Amino acid sequence: GIWKAHEDAFVAADSFKGDTFQWIATKWEGFAKPNEQSHSTPTGVDIDLLKKVGFRLCEAPDGFNLHNGLKRQLKAKREDLEAGTAIDWATAEALAYGTLLLEGNHVRLTGQDVQSGTFAHRHSVIRDQKNG
Repeated sequence: GIWKAHEDAFVAADSFKGDTFQWIATKWEGFAKPNEQSHSTPTGVDIDLLKKVGFRLCEAPDGFNLHNGLKRQLKAKREDLEAGTAIDWATAEALAYGTLLLEGNHVRLTGQDVQSGTFAHRHSVIRDQKNG
């Protein structure tokens, strides 16, 4: 049964002699391994594009019922973006994700703070206060 298959795999793991990187659970083709030289690519974007992405981060659809506290946060974020100063870490992250997406890159976020959770200033998902 399934229990025996798991037990057998557990015992076999002690004598496994695979390729150095065979244990990695995901595919990393194109990325340097820890024992290889990596290369970087310039990642800057135009300030106008950053502002465009940033202003969209501060918007909600027409008729959307934002929480009043979130309204204040988004208003302050927009003011900071307009001034070009006091950009917080969460805004910088969201700007990075937005520009990566516009370049056609896949962005996957995981963890307990992906929506609004651990860090109250990071809102990757907003909920309508009246309609869920």
